[in-house]
Amino acid sequence: MFVCSPASRAEQTLYGFTGLLQIPTAEVVQHGYLDIFLNEDLLNQSRDAPEKPPSVDHENFSLLIGVIPGLEFGANLAGGTDANGDLTAGDLSGNIKYAYKLSSRWALAGGITDFYGSNEKQKLSRATYLVSTYKTPHVIGSFGYAKGRNFLDGPFLGVEVPLGPYVSLLADYGGQSAQAGVRAHLSRESVGSLYGVYKAAASKFNRTTIGGGGTINIETNHWFSNKPFFSPYVSGLQATKVSLSADQTVIQTDSIGYRWAESDAIPEICTRYAGGKSAVVRRATRYGIPVYEADVDCSTGEQSNLRWSASRLSDFKNTFNGWSSSPVYLEARFGLEDRSVIGTETGNYEYSDALLSTLRVQTPIGLAAYVTHELPVATSKDFEPDGIFAFQRHDDGLRETALQLAVHPLPGLLAVGTTGRTRVNAFVYNFDHVDVAALFWGGRLQLKGTYANYQAVDLFNIKLPPNKMRIANAEVMVPEISASFELSYGEFFYRDRGFRFTASRYLGPSIVSMFYRHADKGQPNQLIGLALAVPFSTRNGLRFGPVSVGGSPYFRYNKGTTLNTQIEGNVLRPLLLGEPRPIYNLDDDWLVNSRLYPSNQ
Repeated sequence: MFVCSPASRAEQTLYGFTGLLQIPTAEVVQHGYLDIFLNEDLLNQSRDAPEKPPSVDHENFSLLIGVIPGLEFGANLAGGTDANGDLTAGDLSGNIKYAYKLSSRWALAGGITDFYGSNEKQKLSRATYLVSTYKTPHVIGSFGYAKGRNFLDGPFLGVEVPLGPYVSLLADYGGQSAQAGVRAHLSRESVGSLYGVYKAAASKFNRTTIGGGGTINIETNHWFSNKPFFSPYVSGLQATKVSLSADQTVIQTDSIGYRWAESDAIPEICTRYAGGKSAVVRRATRYGIPVYEADVDCSTGEQSNLRWSASRLSDFKNTFNGWSSSPVYLEARFGLEDRSVIGTETGNYEYSDALLSTLRVQTPIGLAAYVTHELPVATSKDFEPDGIFAFQRHDDGLRETALQLAVHPLPGLLAVGTTGRTRVNAFVYNFDHVDVAALFWGGRLQLKGTYANYQAVDLFNIKLPPNKMRIANAEVMVPEISASFELSYGEFFYRDRGFRFTASRYLGPSIVSMFYRHADKGQPNQLIGLALAVPFSTRNGLRFGPVSVGGSPYFRYNKGTTLNTQIEGNVLRPLLLGEPRPIYNLDDDWLVNSRLYPSNQ
């Protein structure tokens, strides 16, 4: 195995959890890291019949995330083909492991592999296990016990022998077969991995496997600079208003790029607008409405005493006074949307990806209008007009046109109303959508509601009944562990009524979520899955007078699997029939997933 990291870092096995080659160890992916891994058999030859062609060609693709210190969660997609290229095995796996350090050398861990999914015949690696790992400078040993199927069942053990900082020898026995391999590190940085293993003769098959992967620190986001810079045309601030008085200077700013690290705006505020004063009041706004205020110390670059800042009568009386940049501005925003399906019963990956381009005219009183264009950039065969997923494909044309009003009438009470026309999958709807949020204890508790009507545009003179959304939502933010827990209940877009639960972990500006959906009425499937949101906007935007250019807050990627389907095929799928939201919506563009509010700073 070749990996770009020191020999002591936890690495994935062939089956999507950290360990040696096939057995788990009491190590986990480092907190805040995303580990991506792919391997494929070069040889899988039966020892009992060497004259026959290879029986099964296995391949695995897996993701592992260090959710909190000591806890990793992952998903693994495995497949196999015979000598004729026909699919003989397919499997979806959810993997979870928790490790506890007893000392600097000794750790214990427990975990479950291959949980959930509906195709019981293909649970290739289902197991529950306990494992202990002990480290010395010259050898790292692991032993444990598993109750499972196939390769991991009964007592298991393995060793890693470091041959220096870059190379390790590996060997393990999983209860039914033995493997041996080598792991060679290309550098001391956690960047990626490349490995090769060979299965020992204790197996029924001689197997040689190659593969590789990469590790990304999604908490610190190395692809962004530590401190964003600004220049005459590169800015994090969209529109700025300065109010001077004998007592204080109030600087009101709307954002282009500072969507998750609001303190990054302080150097630009102090340098450009403070007029040499060391202490100013910052009033942060979102698309024309105030959100919160803070006292800024320009000598230290810090802000303190954060508090809600609702709209005031004076805001409307002095709407066009005191602006150092245009109060009415035009925003160009770009985003990417993915719809994809992985079918383990077919082995196919099908996708439709599109670039969303939006132009928005914004006024300083929360009123705006925008138009969004959808441009397909990559489409697989099954998402073509005659494909089985044609209903969910992207089309080249208008995605949404809307008029929108945002208000903050009372401290901690925000509402966004949107009316217009939008495309949801293959249909066009006229819609009215209202989201309301009441935030308590500095935003730690959020009570939210959605009231929306979507009326399909007449098709062939057929009047379809409207799709309604009546959803109540409660979310608890726990900034001490950078997490949130959300429970929703109501009537959703596709006339299914039920509840939904989401647990999210914030890793810097990125968000990792586990979700569970249960319908009491309507769609019978229960869904469980994993969602990842990474920022699509940079920490700075571009500004040319009243025109600004930036990215959408997040690129979202989610996959789920049904728990109670009656068919054997198990499709790893996105939420293609999910709830539509306006392109600009309360969560992403005003609350920014609640992380900009006083208690969460």
